[in-house]
Amino acid sequence: MIVPFIFCCSYQAPMMLNSAMDLLFLLISPIRYRAMKTLPYIILLCIPGGIYSLLFIALGWINVDDDLLEFCNPFVGE
Repeated sequence: MIVPFIFCCSYQAPMMLNSAMDLLFLLISPIRYRAMKTLPYIILLCIPGGIYSLLFIALGWINVDDDLLEFCNPFVGE
C-alpha cells in the first residue's frame, strides 16, 4: 500500500523543520530549554506534522479517480 509511504514522506519535511526550530530554541534560550518537560514538548512538536500528513492523505483520497492509466510498454508503443 502506498498510504504509509506518502504519510512518511509528507511527515518528513515538517519534522526536519521542527528539528531546526528546536535547535534554534536551544541556542536562543538554553535555560528555558533545559527546564521544559520532554514528553509534552515532543508531542507538541509532532502534532503539526501529523496533522499536515493526515490532511495530505485525506485530500489525496478525496481526489482519487479510478481512471485506467495506459503505461508505455513495447506492445502499446507500436
